Amino acid sequence: MKINDNYKYLISVNQWALIEFFNLNKIGKERFKKLKSNHCILLFLLVDLCTKGNFLKKSVNGFVYTYISTSLILDNLPLFYLKDTNQDNQKEYERLNRTLQNLFNRLKELGLLKIYIEGNTKRYVYINSEFLRLCNKGDDKLTPFEFVCKYWLNDLEEIRGKYLYSFNRNKNKYFKVEEKFFFNEYSYQLEKTNYNISKWDILPRLESYITENIKDPYFVEHLNELNSL
Repeated sequence: MKINDNYKYLISVNQWALIEFFNLNKIGKERFKKLKSNHCILLFLLVDLCTKGNFLKKSVNGFVYTYISTSLILDNLPLFYLKDTNQDNQKEYERLNRTLQNLFNRLKELGLLKIYIEGNTKRYVYINSEFLRLCNKGDDKLTPFEFVCKYWLNDLEEIRGKYLYSFNRNKNKYFKVEEKFFFNEYSYQLEKTNYNISKWDILPRLESYITENIKDPYFVEHLNELNSL
C-alpha cells in the first residue's frame, strides 16, 4: 500500500461531545447503538476537514457547507478503506463510495450533519453547529464553565468543598458567586479573539475571586445583590 503526505494519521474521537449531543437531543440508547466505530471515525475526520479554511465552501440556505469528495476521504483513511492504489479500479471505487454513502445516511439520520449534492456529483457537508461547539471546534466554542466542567470537574468540586463552609454551608450563596465569575469569563471570551483556557490560570483566579468576596467588608450586602440577580 502506497503512503503519501495527504493521509491523516491521527483522528481523535470525542466521546464526551457525542454523548452530550445525544443527551441534549434526547436520542435514546437504541438509536445511539446504531452508531458504530466506522461512523465515528468518518464523523471526526469530517469535523477536522470542515473546520479548516482551505477547503471549498458553499452557502446553502444560510448554512456553510464544505466540499468533501469521496477521493479525499479515501486518501485520508488508508487503513479504514483499503484499496489497490496501483491501478484505477472503478468497480472498487464505486463499492467504497456506496459504503460511504451508507455511513453518511446514518450520520444524517442522527442529526449530526447535512449533505448538499451539486450537479449529482459534488458532495458538500455541513456539520451540526451544536455538535461542533461541543467538540470546541468552529466559530462557537465551549463556554469557560462548560470547559472547566468537561476537563477539570474534580478540581472544581474540590474548590466548592473548600469554600462552601465560608458561606455557612449555603450552596445557593456560594453558587451565586461562582456563577458571577464564570459569567465574567464568558464576557471576556466573547470580547477577546485570543482567549485561552488553562487549568493553571482559570481555577486559581476562581479561588481568588471567591476569597475576595469572602474578605469583602460588604460581603453581606454583596450577597444580597447577587441574590437579587
